[in-house]
Amino acid sequence: MAVIVLSLGLLTLRAECSDQRTTFFYEDFADAANWEHYSLFDDVEPTTYTFVREKKRSYLKAESRASSSALLCTKPFDVSEFPRLRWRWKVDTIYKKEDLCIKAGNDAPARVCVLFEYEPANAGFFKRITYSVARKRLGEYPPDSGLCYAWASRTYKENIFKDPKWKIVKTIILESGPANVGTWREATVHIVDDYRKAFRKAPPRRARLVLMNDSNNTGEQAVSYFDVVEVYR
Repeated sequence: MAVIVLSLGLLTLRAECSDQRTTFFYEDFADAANWEHYSLFDDVEPTTYTFVREKKRSYLKAESRASSSALLCTKPFDVSEFPRLRWRWKVDTIYKKEDLCIKAGNDAPARVCVLFEYEPANAGFFKRITYSVARKRLGEYPPDSGLCYAWASRTYKENIFKDPKWKIVKTIILESGPANVGTWREATVHIVDDYRKAFRKAPPRRARLVLMNDSNNTGEQAVSYFDVVEVYR
């Protein structure tokens, strides 16, 4: 009898947890409908992103050969409403020349980034001027800031540090070194908590996801994969 009661209690708890979880965005990479291919540099070859379907599963394959570009999600979301992010990823290769702390080595075989939208109403005087000029030149506001969760090729003294090229971006190391190469790994992060740790303040409300595999600085090559991305609370 005690076993039955305990089992019913566990089932009830699981049902409550399921009811409390709300998903804003779930991507299984069956197609490219939710993504835009974005080239970062005019003079650099783009990374190749392929949406692969195999029997009952699908995934994204990212191949870089001295290249750099990104996939930008077309669905912005409110991080205060949906602060949790999880994904599965795998890399087949890591870099020998990688050093994410300097421009010359700032490549990673896989990154999942969160880019936060600029909010004019919350910006100071000089920041508003800077972003107004950028908007006239680009046709839209650039991001306010960003977090990039990286699968790094080696270990670093710090797990959170400023990107050497994109000063508004902080890198967070989640995987490093050769130990898990060729193995699917799952990551779960709390975007708001990580932003506060990285920037010492609350994040802007709206954000978009970016997936990357780049090797233009090291001149090397890598293949990486993503098979699930979910934004939820």
